[in-house]
Amino acid sequence: MTLTKEQVQEQIMKCISLSAPGAHVIIIVLSVGRFTLEEKDILGMIKMIFGSKAADFCIVLFTREDSLRGQTIKQYVDRSKNDELKKLISDCGNRFLAFSNTETQDQTQVIKLFDMMEEMKKSNQGQCFTNEMFKEAAISTEQRMKMIEENERKNQTQVKELKAKYDMEIKSMKKRLEEKKLKIDEERERLKNKFRQQEETLRREFEEKEKSEQKKGKMENQKRSDEEKQQRAEYDQRIEEIKRETEDQRIQYEKQQKEREEEDRKRGEEYKQDQEKMKNDHEHIIAELQMKQEEEIRKRDSEEQMRRKQEEKEREEWKRKIKEAENDKETQEEIKRQQREWEEEKKQQMREREEEERERKEKHEKQLKEKQEELDNKKKKFERDIEEERQNREEEQQQQIRERTERERI
Repeated sequence: MTLTKEQVQEQIMKCISLSAPGAHVIIIVLSVGRFTLEEKDILGMIKMIFGSKAADFCIVLFTREDSLRGQTIKQYVDRSKNDELKKLISDCGNRFLAFSNTETQDQTQVIKLFDMMEEMKKSNQGQCFTNEMFKEAAISTEQRMKMIEENERKNQTQVKELKAKYDMEIKSMKKRLEEKKLKIDEERERLKNKFRQQEETLRREFEEKEKSEQKKGKMENQKRSDEEKQQRAEYDQRIEEIKRETEDQRIQYEKQQKEREEEDRKRGEEYKQDQEKMKNDHEHIIAELQMKQEEEIRKRDSEEQMRRKQEEKEREEWKRKIKEAENDKETQEEIKRQQREWEEEKKQQMREREEEERERKEKHEKQLKEKQEELDNKKKKFERDIEEERQNREEEQQQQIRERTERERI
């Protein structure tokens, strides 16, 4: 049989009253590896039943310690990503331990629990959770429930009032809309009648005006005919003038076009010559740089061969000195030391020459790159100038066409 919440509270009160003078410890039992929704709410339920001070009397006990796989219970809690579990343990004053389900004969885990209970009892100054504390918590809970019920009644009353107010506003709005629709219909009918009257008046005026115009038309037709003949003659004369102007403009345009084409041809030749000159200059500069580089390489190769021959001679000299000092170990060791210093000095000189060679190559590559960029920039600038001049000529031609079209329209 399932007990109601109130019956559970009543049974708990009886248990607390029977455990006189009261409970020193409330043990919350959880299982390692799972944390259910009911277990998440367990401390909240305890606080609701016993009051907020009940957490001071709680210890969290985990079962199935044997499933931790070498971890301690503290490591398990610290590494847990479950914030609700950590909060539960924190609210219980970080008092927690674990029991193994397999080592039932191990009394050390029971002793740990008793030790923790004694420590908590001391921290609570020997107090226990009494029936009076529970009654205070129950009274506080009952007061909160009454406040919640009162708020619900108030909310229901407000909802009814708002619904009644909303219904009245809806009715009022419908009435206003109907009245407004009626006024709109009346205004529409009035405007229709007014439009018909205006239409009839305009029709009569138009008929009268048309009759009057017909009478005047006969008298003005002859005059209009004479005016049209004169306008036609003036129009034909103007057409002839426009044709002459157009022909002159065409001849002038063709002349200018030929001049521009000749200029474009010359400019194209100049462009090709400039391009060829820049290309030759660039190739000449590149060739000079390459010749200079090759000369430097030959010179360095020659110097390197001479250095190697000199080093080989010096190396043979060191061997000779070492061999001559075979009977004098101290002198021989000194000569070997001097030889090692000589070898180290030669290595250092080799590194310096390699660094100089690297810097020289970088400098040569930089010069080539700068010359190439200089040529590219000149080429781009020349092409931009050509393109800009071409656009200017096109704009000039379009302007002339627009002016000629405008004159023809006039």
